[in-house]
Amino acid sequence: MIDGARQQQQRQQQRAQHQPQLQRPQVHGARASQSAMGDQDIHRRFVPRAAPGASVSVPDPLPLQRALNQCEPLQRLQQRLAQSGARMEAVRPLLPAALLRHVRSGPSDDEGWTMLAGNPAVAAKLRQLQPRLEAALKQKGFQRTGIRIRVQSPTNP
Repeated sequence: MIDGARQQQQRQQQRAQHQPQLQRPQVHGARASQSAMGDQDIHRRFVPRAAPGASVSVPDPLPLQRALNQCEPLQRLQQRLAQSGARMEAVRPLLPAALLRHVRSGPSDDEGWTMLAGNPAVAAKLRQLQPRLEAALKQKGFQRTGIRIRVQSPTNP
């Protein structure tokens, strides 16, 4: 009985020697005490490794202005931002200095322009001045002169 077990063990060893051995995968960055990939590694940044002697080419960065000019939705956004800024400059002389620091230019769209007030009291004063502000926009040549006034608290830095 012992001889049979010994013979079986010898046969298994001989088969193992004659079968091609698979190479263990090499894992970069894992220590012997760590598993190759675990939950702790899931958010690590992947860094591709180039073959020795191969050159890695990185494309030149695209300047922001060129990227904006190549993208039609971003061009429209730039135009609307410029229109909003131009409208604010047109009404700035009509706003009292104490009120001006609490007013910001908001979005401009096909229906008109939004002015953002820092608090409800400023919004109430802007609503009183709204007819004069709309007349000034019309006089400056803006087609859509409707003004919406919204209260928006300033963001904390």
